[in-house]
Amino acid sequence: MYLKGRKYFLYVHSYLHYGLLAARAEILKVSEDSSNPCIVTGFDGTYKYGGKEFKAAAFPSGASLDECRRVAVNALKVNDSLCTHMKCTFG
Repeated sequence: MYLKGRKYFLYVHSYLHYGLLAARAEILKVSEDSSNPCIVTGFDGTYKYGGKEFKAAAFPSGASLDECRRVAVNALKVNDSLCTHMKCTFG
């Protein structure tokens, strides 16, 4: 990646069950087979992760950033203080 004329080498490390795909599954799990405010207008399908299938459907009124944030904070347990070690996961 180039930034301000300088080349940077980037890498990503994801811990099992703590990456983007796991987070997406947790956010969809909160909806319990109903519409989800994080899904874009018009989408109605499923998402598979870890051998499980989750319903992924938009609200008729479309996505809502504020509601999506609330769902994500809840699903990812952002405010929970139960984890006392560095490598915590959700789920």
